[in-house]
This record gives sequence, C-alpha cells and structure tokens, in this order.
Amino acid sequence: MPKLDLLKQVNERTGTQDSGSVSLTVKDLLIGDIDIKSNVRQEYTGIDDLKASIKQHGLLNPITVYKSGDTYAVKTGHRRYIAVKALYKENPDKFNKIRCIISDGDNIQAIQLIENIQRENLKSIELYKALKDLKGQGLTLKQIADIIGKQESTIKKLFTSINDIDKDTDIKKTFTGYAGVTMDDIQETKGIKDKGKRLDILKEKGKGNITRKQLRQKTKELKPDNKKQENGQIEINADNKELFIEMFFTDKKTYNFIANEIKRLCKNNNIKITKRI
Repeated sequence: MPKLDLLKQVNERTGTQDSGSVSLTVKDLLIGDIDIKSNVRQEYTGIDDLKASIKQHGLLNPITVYKSGDTYAVKTGHRRYIAVKALYKENPDKFNKIRCIISDGDNIQAIQLIENIQRENLKSIELYKALKDLKGQGLTLKQIADIIGKQESTIKKLFTSINDIDKDTDIKKTFTGYAGVTMDDIQETKGIKDKGKRLDILKEKGKGNITRKQLRQKTKELKPDNKKQENGQIEINADNKELFIEMFFTDKKTYNFIANEIKRLCKNNNIKITKRI
C-alpha cells in the first residue's frame, strides 16, 4: 500500500527555535578509539552469551561514551563494549566499529532516560513514561529510534499508542491499571469501534486470561470489514520538529488524488515534503 511521509519545516516558517531541544550524536566509533576507564576492577558475566547474540542479531542498543582526551571512555554499556571488543579480536573486519551515543555534561537527564529505556526488564508503563520524557527533552522520533536501536516506524507506532492512551481516560486507566496490557495491545485494538468491548479485551489481556494471539483474533472479529466500509486510512503523528502523515489506501487512484492535494497545499505554503514509497 502506498505511504507518504510529510515533513513540516516548522522552524523555517515561524522563525522560532526550540531552546529545550537536546543534541545527541549517534555514530559508529572504532573499537580502538574507546576504552573503559575505572580504578575498580569489575567482573562482567554473560559475555559469551552476549557475543553469540550480537553475532546473530547485531548490537541492538548502542553504548554511551564520553570524550576523554583524544579518545572515548565507556559511560554505560560496558558488557556490550567488552563483547564487541572480543568479537573484534575474532573478526576484526566485521566488528571493528561499535554504535555509540556520544554524551556530554549538558544532556545528563536525557542519557539517564536512555539508560532506563535500554533495560531488558523494562515494564510497558515504564517504556511509556520514558518515551514521553525523551520527547519532552526535545528529541525527534528519528533521534529516539537511533539512540534506543529501533526502527523509526516502530517508534511512530509506539507514539500512536501513547497519543491514544493520553487522549482517552478509560484507555489510560486500563493501560496503567493492568500490568499485562502493552502499548502494542493498545495499537492492536485501535480499530474496534465499540469502546466497551475494546476495554473488555484489554482487561482480559491485562489479567492474563487471554494471550496476545487470542487478543488479535478477538480484535479481528470486532473490527469492521475495511474493504466494505473504508477505502483507506490516514494517520498523523507529530513532534516539536516534524509532522508525519501516513496514508494507506486500497486503491492507488484515491491515494494519488489525496497525495497530489497535499503536494499542492505544501507548494502553496512553501513547505518542503519528503515522499517515501
């Protein structure tokens, strides 16, 4: 299905700047340019398992480093660094670099949020709060995706769920009141028109009475037949720097008509657009 992303250049049009924004650099650094600086010897366990995981899936979360003279020192992610360094010794051509967030003293709060969000046992409610806080620090959705090692499309979906939670008190009470309800569940059940039935399904999932697979099946049964009732869907997500419009249609003719209208509107208002199919 065709998809359109529209990037709205807010600052260019208004002449304003977001003084609360956070600047974080995410880049691949050479293993030889990084070191662990500590006066206390620590034993790191599970390195072999972590090496095997990185070999198979790659480094899912970047480490955090800070500038130390002409090189960099590890701030967080010591085990990941040690695992990649060990892999470098085995295969220097493939593992000679590691993905890093370069930290400084001006973004301590943002770094602390990143450290929290990278925890393996992070609860859904904690993820919800951390993502909102990161956005509140002035980070764009792309920046958030980069620093926590996720696809930008995944972050957009999560913020769609966050918006849904924040705008509906009943949905928010269900999400915060039942540990078994995730943001993915919120997204999954979004198409259910009957709010009461949607809440019932979410609560059943939250209590552990149904699985994620069963939630999907129940949701499918309650969703309207989109082929008969809807020709398409438009979803809008925005942060303090960008506006994302995603369009999904069952036929390309309708898509082209609406896409051309958006292009015309942007051209008339001197707005730059980026289109991805």
